[in-house]
Amino acid sequence: MKIFTFIFLQLLLAVEVLLCQIDIKGYMDSRFFFTNTRDEFYLKNVKDNISIGNYNRVRVIFEANPSEETYLNFAIDYFTFHGDLREKIGIVDPREKPSFEKVEQILRIDRAYMEFHFSKMDFTAGMQKISWGKSMLWSPFDVFKRINVFEPGEERRGVNAVKVYIPISNVSRLEAVYLPENKIDDSRAGLRFSTNIKEKDISFSLIRDRNDFSKKNIAGFEIKGEYKIGWWLENAFISESEYLKKQNCDKFILGIDYTFSLGNGLYTMAEYFRDTSGSHNKIYDYNLIFQRRRYTLARDYMFSMIQYKYSMFTTIQASAIFNLNDGDFIFIPSLRLNILTNVDVMFGINSFLGPEGGEFKPDKINDPMNLMGNSQFYVWTKVHF
Repeated sequence: MKIFTFIFLQLLLAVEVLLCQIDIKGYMDSRFFFTNTRDEFYLKNVKDNISIGNYNRVRVIFEANPSEETYLNFAIDYFTFHGDLREKIGIVDPREKPSFEKVEQILRIDRAYMEFHFSKMDFTAGMQKISWGKSMLWSPFDVFKRINVFEPGEERRGVNAVKVYIPISNVSRLEAVYLPENKIDDSRAGLRFSTNIKEKDISFSLIRDRNDFSKKNIAGFEIKGEYKIGWWLENAFISESEYLKKQNCDKFILGIDYTFSLGNGLYTMAEYFRDTSGSHNKIYDYNLIFQRRRYTLARDYMFSMIQYKYSMFTTIQASAIFNLNDGDFIFIPSLRLNILTNVDVMFGINSFLGPEGGEFKPDKINDPMNLMGNSQFYVWTKVHF
C-alpha cells in the first residue's frame, strides 16, 4: 500500500510541476442573432419574420516553454449552437463542405503546434495560424484559411502546416510554408520574402493553392508605407485551372487610413479592391458562393470604416462594404462596451441595403432558400480569463 501511495504522490507532484510550466488562458463568449428574413410571405407577420439563433463558445489555450528554444501551443474550442444558426461561424473554405443541417455542438482542436528557435532559423510544425497580406478583407495572398468577409472579427482557424522562418538581415526575412494533403499534387505551399526599404514594408509572394475545384498559382507583391496618411497596396497575378477551363486574372488593392486627433482618436480607413475575374454586368453565379469556390462575385468593391474610442470603456464603429458594380452595400455599425474587467459586450447590425437582385441581396430565383441578404442584429458577450 505504501508503494502505491508513494507512486500516487510522485505522479501528483509531476502533474503539479507540469501545470506550473503551462500557461492557461482563453475566453468564453456568447452571441445572439436576431435575423430579419427577406420573405414577403412572412412580412405579413412580424413575429414570423424574425428568427433567433445563438452560439456559446469556450476557447482554452495552453502555452508552454520547455526550453528557451522551444515553444508549444495548444488551443481547443467547444461550441454549442441553438436556434436558427445554419452554418459554422466565420469560415469560407472550399475544403469544408457546406452543410445546412442543424448542428448542436462542435468540439475541435484549433491550434496544436511546436515552434523551435535555432541560431539562423525558426521552424514550426503542426496546426497553426498562417495569415499573409495587408488587407483586412480582400487580400489575394490570404488563401490558407480565409476569414468570412462578414465575420472579420472571428478567430482565424489553424491549418496543418510546416513553416520555416529565416531572418536574412535586420529588416529582411524569408518565410516558407508547406501544407501537406493526401497527395503531393493536392498539397499547398507558399514562399514569401519581406523587407523594409526607406521605411516601406515590401513583400513578394509565390503561392501554390489547391482545392477540390481548382488549382491556382499566385504571384505578387505588397507595399505598406506612411506619408502623412497610412497607405498600402497589393497586386497579385493568378493563373487558375478549373476542370478543363483555364483563366488568368489580376487582383489589386489600394488602401489608406488616418487617425484624427479628436478626443481619444478617430480612426478612418478606406480600401478599394478590383478582381478582373469578377462579373461587371451584374450577372452572377451564386453557386460559386454557396459551394465556397469564391467569396466575391463582382469586379469592383470598396470597404470603409470609422472607429471612435469614446472612452477607455466605449468604442463606436461603423463600416460598410460596397459593390461598385451593382450598387449593393452592407452597413455594419457596432458599439463595444467594456462593462467589467475582462468583460466586453458588443451590439451590432449587419444591414444589407441597396437594390434587390444585386450580389448581396439576390432575388428569389437565385436564392430560393433566403440564405443571403438577411439583415441581423446581434449581441456579443466575451469574457477573457
